[in-house]
Order: sequence, then C-alpha cells, then structure tokens
Amino acid sequence: MEFLNYVEPALLGLQAAVAIPIIISTASLMRKGKNGIFPAFFTFAMMGLTMSDLYGMIFAILRPDERMPFAADEIAECAMFLLLSAGLEALAGKRKKWMPGAFLFAILYMSANIALWIAWSGEWIQDTLFGLPYVYFAYLLFRGLEYVRAWDVSGERTLAMVTGIVVLLMQALMLFITQETTKETVNLGSLAIGYGFTAWLFWKNYRSLRDQSYGEKTLYLSLTLFLWTILTSYMSDGLYYDISLGINTLSLPIVWIAVKRLPGDADGAAEGMDDQ
Repeated sequence: MEFLNYVEPALLGLQAAVAIPIIISTASLMRKGKNGIFPAFFTFAMMGLTMSDLYGMIFAILRPDERMPFAADEIAECAMFLLLSAGLEALAGKRKKWMPGAFLFAILYMSANIALWIAWSGEWIQDTLFGLPYVYFAYLLFRGLEYVRAWDVSGERTLAMVTGIVVLLMQALMLFITQETTKETVNLGSLAIGYGFTAWLFWKNYRSLRDQSYGEKTLYLSLTLFLWTILTSYMSDGLYYDISLGINTLSLPIVWIAVKRLPGDADGAAEGMDDQ
C-alpha cells in the first residue's frame, strides 16, 4: 500500500472527528432553539457527512486500489446537501425571492461540473443523479449571497464568477490535450487559480467573522467555501485531492461558528442589514 493510500482514509477519519463535536454542539443549539431552525438541518447534514466519511475511510482501507462504486457515501452526501438546502430555504423565510439569473448560472455552472465528472468517470447516470442536489444548493447559495450583500467591493461577484468559469475551462481543456507535460502545466495552473480563490474565500470569511455580530453573512460565505473546496477536490487526484480534502475539513469550523452566531429571527437580521 503506497503512502498516499494511507493519507486519504486518515483525512476522512479526521474530517469525521471534526464533524462529530460539531454535531454535538449544534444539536445543543437545536434543543435550545435560540438560533432559529437552521441548526436542526445542519446537525443532520453533518451526520450525513460523517457517515459518508466513515464509509469512504473503510472502503479506502479495505480496497485501496479500487474506485469506489455508487454507494452509501454518495447517498449520504446527497442527503447532506438536501438538508443544507432545506435549512437555507427555512432561513430565507419570507425573504424568498425568485432570482432567475442566479438560477440560470447555478444550472449552467453545476451542469458543466457534472459533465466533467461524467467525462472523468464515464458514469453518467450516477453523476447526473448525484449532481442534482448540487444545482439546487448552489442556487440557494448564490441567492443568499445577494441577500446578505456578501460582495464588499464592486466587481467581486463578477471576479468570483469568472474565476470559477476559468477553472472549469482549464479542466475541460485537459480532456483534449495529449501531451503530458502540457496537460500537467494546465492542471497546475488550474489548481493554482482554484487554491488562490480558496484563500480569498477564507479571507472573506475571516473579515465577516471579525466585522459582523450576526452569523448569516458568514454562513453563506462559509457554505460557499465548503462547496468550492468539495468541487476542487473532485477536480483533483492523488496528493492534490488530499490537499483539497484537508482544506474542506478546515471550512467546517467556520460554518459551525456561523451557525452558532445565527440570530433567532433571521428575517429581523436581514431587515437590520437592509437598514445599514
């Protein structure tokens, strides 16, 4: 068993170990009912993530050289995203507003990701079904980022969209490159842009945590970071996958802090932001 074969199950175990105390903490918030209804959805979503991690860890240990088939881990991940989506819908409350632009971008962007997953794996039924919850979750994030005015500087939203598209185009370009050196160069460039965008999202979350007394803005930013690092991991393999998985784990405490800071009346918090 090669060294990297030990790293992935260790990282999955570490992520589960991080998620378990988060589950305990948010379950306490759920019982107290002081932070609205989102902690309940988040608690069960983190249970899904933990189950996915544990299944993936066991499979990686028992069958280190085999590709995991469609199995319990992907079902658990789908449940996680559906629960998070339900929580975001409940959080939006009476502020729910149809945003066709955000919905169209979510469909196009996530469909492009799904197409790449199919190209890499050849499992079009599995990847299409598995990708559908991502589309809805991405739309709710894009809509929520507009709610909370997450874009502090003019042009940030456009920059974020262009960066995501550029990374996808570079990944798609690799499918048509046959020269290994060129392909690796494009891959490294794609990863560099992706990790740079990840660092920027961490910085946005840090500023939100430092400057805001409420957690709703940080919640949307942290969940965006969480989703982005998952998408980055799916674009990677070997060492780069392990790095992305580790970064994804680092996003969980930020989401947890944001959930703890959620006000009991999300609509009231939004109205307060509108007044600022």
